[in-house]
Amino acid sequence: MTQRTDPVRVVAAGDHFVLPGLIAGAVEAELGGIAVETKELTLGWPLEPFGPVSEVTEASDAEDELIEALDGAEVLVTQMGPVTERVLNAADRLKLVVVCRGGPVNVNLDAAKAHDVRVCFAPGRNAAATAEFTVGMLLAAVRRIPDRAVGRAARPTTPTSTAAWSWRTCPSGSSATAPSAAGSRACCAPSVRRSWCTTPMCAARSTACA
Repeated sequence: MTQRTDPVRVVAAGDHFVLPGLIAGAVEAELGGIAVETKELTLGWPLEPFGPVSEVTEASDAEDELIEALDGAEVLVTQMGPVTERVLNAADRLKLVVVCRGGPVNVNLDAAKAHDVRVCFAPGRNAAATAEFTVGMLLAAVRRIPDRAVGRAARPTTPTSTAAWSWRTCPSGSSATAPSAAGSRACCAPSVRRSWCTTPMCAARSTACA
């Protein structure tokens, strides 16, 4: 097989999150000694929202910009570029679309097949981030971090009198007793998950009942 001498023409259509320079560098590293001519295009996301564009469900609204950039290009590497039927009709030399996402939701796959354009994507790209987020939410739920944060934010800081005290909502099925002699806290019953139901004069952090 005769090795081609002219460069592979690539469009790196990145955005403000996945920078086109990063895409271009990765492409050149993968191609090794093969000559490559890269054109960089910056799409608006996340400064501009993505959404449906023509017949694709999630993409940046930039068909005209992408068509102009793909003039003479053989490879498109993108995250948010709208690879619609209109774009594919205009990109007559395009042979490969690489999507930097878990699924090619920004590509009209039927139109790509009709134009003999192969489409690659990155399934599982967000797997690690999803796992980390899940563990973080589990820890937040176990430690009741959202409850404590909301309770502190909603609690008045300077009571004017005992009549102005407002009880924090006690657990369902429990009742708040009167403040202690020090006038600083009250305990919620029953004993199942007993916790302090604080007034504005209470300490910032709730303390379990003895």
